[in-house]
Amino acid sequence: MPCTKLEDWLQADDSLVGRGLPEGLQQHVTGCPECRDQWEAARLFRSSCQEVRVPKDMEQRVWNKVRQHLPTPANTGPETSGTGGTIALAGSTGLMLGAAVGLALLIGAALIWTRPAAPPPPTATVAEPAAETMQVTGQQAFLRRDVKEEPLSAVPRPWQEGDLLRLSGPGAAATLTGPGGTTLRVVGQGRLQRTPQGLKVLDGRFTLSCQGGSGPLLIGIPGGALRLERAVLRVDLQGDGGTLDLLEGRLDVEPAAGALPAFSWAAGTRLTVRAGAIADYPVAVPMTLPTSSVEPMTAGHPGVSPAGDPGALASLSNPVLPASGTMIQTGLGDLLRSP
Repeated sequence: MPCTKLEDWLQADDSLVGRGLPEGLQQHVTGCPECRDQWEAARLFRSSCQEVRVPKDMEQRVWNKVRQHLPTPANTGPETSGTGGTIALAGSTGLMLGAAVGLALLIGAALIWTRPAAPPPPTATVAEPAAETMQVTGQQAFLRRDVKEEPLSAVPRPWQEGDLLRLSGPGAAATLTGPGGTTLRVVGQGRLQRTPQGLKVLDGRFTLSCQGGSGPLLIGIPGGALRLERAVLRVDLQGDGGTLDLLEGRLDVEPAAGALPAFSWAAGTRLTVRAGAIADYPVAVPMTLPTSSVEPMTAGHPGVSPAGDPGALASLSNPVLPASGTMIQTGLGDLLRSP
């Protein structure tokens, strides 16, 4: 009759891994071939567990799988195997099969458990564009950064994003040098701020002269933006309204979304801002070029009108308009003067 001493002990104590046999059972296993084969399989399993260092709970689950393939007294007895040679073959085959299956399960589980996480895919590094540098000099002008305001001088200072330029007092003026050699001259009193897109006119009464560089300069105004390369503007903005007169040059106007479509602005016309929006297309008004502007363009430059007649009004606060019913010529076409 097959021996079941070791099998009974294994059935009663699944946590055999890492423990030795009781003294009495050890003597029995030494002299019993069937129990010795099963014990060798258990020892082989324990040795593999120590080498790959699997977690304790997984070790127990794998051992239960191994035991399903170990030779048992039920399938190694002479009544089921036939002959003694078959008994030996069945016992040896079962032992090898159990050990092989156990090791395969153990190693596979250990590899899955201990395999390091795959590194994340490399992310493309996009270099941020370098901030466009802008220098500013001035007199009776101040540069405010955060809460600190300092006076400007003939020594150039960097004008950074968010900085506020304030011109105040008689003879106030500032010169801004932007990327590509663009030069902007501001004469008068007012406030301008550096933004991520370019510049923004907050308010003031001043003359703005732009000498083009490698590209147009974007200047924000209430209700839109101006793109200019070479032009002379007279600005009178207070709060959310006012006027802008284009004295020389030509530029593009980009009204805010939902307002007028973009259009080209020709010299000799006035742009009106009302309630924070560009009210209408430019309208022709008599103009004279202020003597305070720096390096005015010549009349022969493309898109530049000659300076106004000396007898024209120097101030645009009360412009003289044509009589009702007459046509007004502008850079965008003819407009009919209404009463």
